[in-house]
Amino acid sequence: MYLNEVKVKNYRSLKDVKLVLDKEKGTPNLSLIIGKNNSGKTSFLKIMKKMIAEDRKLSWDDFNIQYRREIHNILVSKEEGNEEDIEGIILDLYMEYDDNDDLNNILPLMLDLNMENNIVVLEFKCQPIIHKIEELRNLVNDTELKEYRKFSDFMQENLNKYFETNVYARGYDYESHELTDAIEKLDSSIVKKIINITGISAKRDTSNNEKDRTLSQIAAKYYENFSDEEDKIRSLREEVSKTDGILNKEYNKLFKDVIDDFRNFGNFPNGEEDVNIHSKMDVSKLLKGNTVFSYQYDKEDLPENYNGLGYMNLLGIIFEVKACFQKFRQDSNRSKINILYIEEPEAHTHPQLQYVFIKNIGKLIENEKDNLNVQTIITTHSSHIVSQCKFEDTNFFIKEKDNAQIKSYADLENLYKNEKEVFEFVKKYITLSRAEIFFADKLILIEGDTERILLPTMMERVDNNKNNGKDVPPLLSQNISVLVIGNHAHVLSKLISFLNLKTLVITDIDAKGIKGGKIKNPAEGKITTNGSLKKFFKGKSFKDLRNLGKDKKILSIEVKTEDRGKENVEYKEDPNGNLRIAYQIKEKNSKEESYQATSFEDSFIHLNLEFVQKLADEHGRNAGLKLVKKLKETKFTPYELSSNCIDSKTNFAIGILMYGNNRWQIPKYIEEGLEWIRK
Repeated sequence: MYLNEVKVKNYRSLKDVKLVLDKEKGTPNLSLIIGKNNSGKTSFLKIMKKMIAEDRKLSWDDFNIQYRREIHNILVSKEEGNEEDIEGIILDLYMEYDDNDDLNNILPLMLDLNMENNIVVLEFKCQPIIHKIEELRNLVNDTELKEYRKFSDFMQENLNKYFETNVYARGYDYESHELTDAIEKLDSSIVKKIINITGISAKRDTSNNEKDRTLSQIAAKYYENFSDEEDKIRSLREEVSKTDGILNKEYNKLFKDVIDDFRNFGNFPNGEEDVNIHSKMDVSKLLKGNTVFSYQYDKEDLPENYNGLGYMNLLGIIFEVKACFQKFRQDSNRSKINILYIEEPEAHTHPQLQYVFIKNIGKLIENEKDNLNVQTIITTHSSHIVSQCKFEDTNFFIKEKDNAQIKSYADLENLYKNEKEVFEFVKKYITLSRAEIFFADKLILIEGDTERILLPTMMERVDNNKNNGKDVPPLLSQNISVLVIGNHAHVLSKLISFLNLKTLVITDIDAKGIKGGKIKNPAEGKITTNGSLKKFFKGKSFKDLRNLGKDKKILSIEVKTEDRGKENVEYKEDPNGNLRIAYQIKEKNSKEESYQATSFEDSFIHLNLEFVQKLADEHGRNAGLKLVKKLKETKFTPYELSSNCIDSKTNFAIGILMYGNNRWQIPKYIEEGLEWIRK
């Protein structure tokens, strides 16, 4: 059996979400959940743990904030019968079985006799108690509970009086992939026969405090999950028993004087009573208090707290994973599906250890496949872990306004269904070298190395601009990912839309004459050769691009998945859009000379000609410059100077940083773009 889909409604930030666990395309039994902080990853695991575990205790705080207000609105409404609209918190588990599975435990979930339907659904529902809901409605309408704040305070204290959690089998239509009206209440004891969940939370005990023996604590936990019947446990107990016998003899010697004195004081009328002191070692306590982990360095044993937190965390995870396996095994009525979760395994570990972990955890799970049916869910913030996983294993948790959204690999693939080659490029480019984009709040796409080298300094200078509001966090303190993409930014448009990322594209207007003819001044240009600008501003002429106001360069991305074989991305002018395009604009320098640049380099030279001339005089090719005399001739345009006098764009950018001391201006188009993404 296999858990292939999980749906959650009305729990915390999970208003209505679906997680797909795809065993066909990715790695069987391993799913990766990625997302920024507060995107709902932990809430998702919590609702699974709360419902699948025995207690199923929920509080009013567990209800989605928007949904709490919906409940209140329904109760104060005069419409009769609308209390049926109060669904409550719902967790649906969709499980797939095949002919090789023992169906005994899941028979209560099979609500139809259709042989082609191999999906069963287990539903957990925290719902209103039917005979209590009218009482609650009357109470709300007859008292001060009509006010939402007072109603919410009341529900904090009285939720369990009006809501209860039940377990159901639900009917499933395999053709429409929807639930049917068929429903049957189950005894909650059946749940553990079907599915179990345990794992390793993000809050782990690992510590390198000298007084702590945290790995020893984990060793005891590992032992507790073994059955007394296992050979290795019997062997350990036998050895402890032998040790007890040896200690008994020593105790008799050690405590002989005390026991003899006690006998002299004692009054034993029958003459048969006596006292003795025995050794009785508890194996669990023995492991917990006396097991010492160490690591060897130069043939010397060093204590566990001398090791780095990264190695301790890694060893701790391995121990806990093995303990979870033992916990799954020890149940005599073993569950059909066992869910192992691992939260944020990257804690305290450097990239190399993260690579080691993710490469080997799959092998560890694979080794158990013959003994246990285990599915593993890993949550992470680590781009290093993501880069070593199959993209197909990934589910993306994305916060949109107040609620979380879960998007699967299949959802992303569907956006690119008409562009398979582009999708393959996006997968390779992002996962192999730029996986941090998945954890960014904002994104900046740039042309090349010149911008990449100078951008941090330009961001710092925008941050230090006195005209920028202090209430906005500085660029350099924001979670912004920067990617070099040339003039192909448009290929990431669907991913930007998918991840809901505020994105600044810094690119070049790339002016050319008709049919690509050479020009001396970009103002003479008739067309742009920039592929991204052609996509972003489809139908606009080169003249339109030159005169486009900065507010006109903010776009929204609309992807139409139903269009087959057609261009299915539209860019619309939108002041609230996620996409801002920045390219060269007409700009005056310190001499009030107006100029339209075509690239970063000629824009920079136009604004900073004297600085560039001095840079060439003093540092020449070390600053990436040549033909120094030509830089001082007034007959050449900045475009011609950048084309002829820059020997190396990379060295030019390094020279600006190394010798510039910030005595240069940022091109206006970049400054405007950075101010937008900052705010």
